[in-house]
Amino acid sequence: MATKKDDLINQLEVKLDILTKRYADLQKYQQIASALKEENVLLKQQYETLKTAKTLALSERDVHQTRVQLSRLIHQIDTCISLLVVEK
Repeated sequence: MATKKDDLINQLEVKLDILTKRYADLQKYQQIASALKEENVLLKQQYETLKTAKTLALSERDVHQTRVQLSRLIHQIDTCISLLVVEK
């Protein structure tokens, strides 16, 4: 009887070790995912900035797109100002 108990305890210890290692791996993957999300946000911001800069670089072909982008920026600024006014 004692051997069955010992076997069960050994099996539980092995499973506990496996779970502990998997948990540690999961934490590492979560940290990697978090870092990748932050990098993704930064890259999106850089992309938008680049897109805005390229749009604002006037060329005859891009005049319409520049006007549209400027209109969007002005709208965003107006929205921010209106939110600031409402909060006061």
